[in-house]
Amino acid sequence: MNKRERLMVRELPPSEQLDERLQRLGAEALSTAELLTVLIGSPYVDAGSRVLAELGGVGRLLKASPARLRAAGLTNVGLARVLAAMELARRALADAARATDVVRSPYEVATYLAHLVWDDVQEVMVVLALNAKNRIIGLREVYRGNADGIPVRIGEILRHVLELGGVSFILAHTHPSGDPTPSEEDVRMTRRIAAMARELDIKLLDHLVLGAGKWYSLREHGQLEV
Repeated sequence: MNKRERLMVRELPPSEQLDERLQRLGAEALSTAELLTVLIGSPYVDAGSRVLAELGGVGRLLKASPARLRAAGLTNVGLARVLAAMELARRALADAARATDVVRSPYEVATYLAHLVWDDVQEVMVVLALNAKNRIIGLREVYRGNADGIPVRIGEILRHVLELGGVSFILAHTHPSGDPTPSEEDVRMTRRIAAMARELDIKLLDHLVLGAGKWYSLREHGQLEV
């Protein structure tokens, strides 16, 4: 279908205009594709659905690189709007995490981190530092690896925790394959980090592996003693 055959937003009945429906019924009344069409400001009704189909869903949109977004059909204006919206979402999540009283469960941490660090190309490792009351006091990306994995330097990880003033911490890294099942090396590495942390009077509370919409807690599976 060429551009002249595609339905334009302005050709819809007034009551079906996306902007009008958004204001009258609320954002929840629009589909994900329609919300994306509004965000990027496209004149074509199917713009959002085309971009999502090209990327493989809204989850991929959140972590796609600028080059990937352009390849999916975004104009410079649409790209700028999506990048700005994603950064605002990340900052809102970070503020929400800082406002959290305490870390109560791996689920809370995994849900928070998944939106911030998920990458379907590279492995990413972060540390989440906590104070004596289990309040989140800082988050740092410590490594971003290639397809061969992450070159882990335990001393570097612990240095970040100490610089943030943490007395305990949670480690998390991504599996771009989407499968969060830890490798044997992941388990061995976790135990080495926990042992070295104890020598510095720091406690590793958990190591989470993040996949595509899934996560795995080594502590919950008995692979890390706290």
